[in-house]
Amino acid sequence: MGSIRFRTVFCHLTVAYSRFLASNLALPSCITDDLVNIALPLEKVTSPLDTAKEQRSNSVTSSSIGYNSVSTTLSQILGRTATYLTQRKISLYTLLHYFGELQEWSDTLPEAFRRTTLGTPAQTGYINFLTLRFLDAVMVATRPFLASLARFGGGSLSPRLCNFFGFCANVASIAARDSLAYLKYMDTQRMIKGSTAFERYFLVQSACVLALSSVVQLGKRDERLRFHECLELLLRIPGGRYGYLIRDMRLVEGKLERFAATKQEKAP
Repeated sequence: MGSIRFRTVFCHLTVAYSRFLASNLALPSCITDDLVNIALPLEKVTSPLDTAKEQRSNSVTSSSIGYNSVSTTLSQILGRTATYLTQRKISLYTLLHYFGELQEWSDTLPEAFRRTTLGTPAQTGYINFLTLRFLDAVMVATRPFLASLARFGGGSLSPRLCNFFGFCANVASIAARDSLAYLKYMDTQRMIKGSTAFERYFLVQSACVLALSSVVQLGKRDERLRFHECLELLLRIPGGRYGYLIRDMRLVEGKLERFAATKQEKAP
């Protein structure tokens, strides 16, 4: 029994890691949905037939098996979304479908893994990662449209597309602010250990979105201040100073300041 459970968890982690790498490299995952089109553990335990089964379901849902299940599902959605966004032509209807998948994942997330739940240290770790991973998925799905507005503006877009791009830019900015606020909370609670690269990745992802949002919003001061907060928090993460990354982020911060000053000089 232990061997079966180990192989199951190992397979889920392999799929999740493949999707994570693929989404960050903007490449299709080498593990397609057809290869892993099986019922995840959580799907087997969320429809209890009696009280005893319901109790077992609750215990499994809040365990590492339930965590691996919801984490793998989120990685699958993220992988599909990121892969679709690499295509030369995309449909807004298909993209909205992926947005709907993210919303459905959030709506159906078990109570044991919601950020309002107080649990064991292990469960708190699960909650922190899933919360940040979901916000990261939102940023991955919406950042290309924010970047397009930052680089080209919205003058050449139709009113319909301009509204959609603006919506995505606002959603990306909100997700970045929420992610930064959550990481700051984790820092005050001494939950950031620096043992993995995930905290740094989530922080840099938020900083990138905030920098783009500052350009789109013509040098808005709030976004620049939050970008600086990302930089300061990155310096406090244990395990290294990431000198090259800090240097590049300081260069971006300087460019944002000059951009904002230029816009203020041109303002009537």
